[in-house]
Amino acid sequence: MNTTQSNFDVAVGCEHRPSRIELPLNLAQSVDEEVIAQWASEAVELHLTVYPTDEARVHELPELRTILTTKLLVFCYTTGRFESGAICREFEAKGKLAALFDFNNYDWIELMHFRRQNRNRLCSSLAIVLQRIWQRSSGLTTARTPSSSWFLREAEERLRFASLWDSVALDD
Repeated sequence: MNTTQSNFDVAVGCEHRPSRIELPLNLAQSVDEEVIAQWASEAVELHLTVYPTDEARVHELPELRTILTTKLLVFCYTTGRFESGAICREFEAKGKLAALFDFNNYDWIELMHFRRQNRNRLCSSLAIVLQRIWQRSSGLTTARTPSSSWFLREAEERLRFASLWDSVALDD
């Protein structure tokens, strides 16, 4: 198997990864997974607005499970884990995901629905992580980094890729 091929490519008989995804599918080859997990947490928390003294706005804050699931999926889509069922199986096996994300009660259908319902939140957080990895691994200054819209498109393609993965899994 070609080292640039993903498991998805093999599963659907493709010779190459989707042409619209320009960065490697698994960016953990460039940055440690622990760092990516930390950056995923920071990116998600960046989008949270906390009003500790404003009781009227408490209902606007995302639930803890939403925050944790967003962090998990941002991490997974950055590290080449796209199929919801495989993500859940890795949790059940107490693998790396269970060690990095201390919350292991996921159902693959729940993850698919979550991705659909929280697409914007996932996209914007994932774009932040992709940009940080680009900057770190390329050693380029901000002036030479592609625009934020480029990273948003890359994030959107990863979400589409995850949807495609799940479609293939549903057909099995």
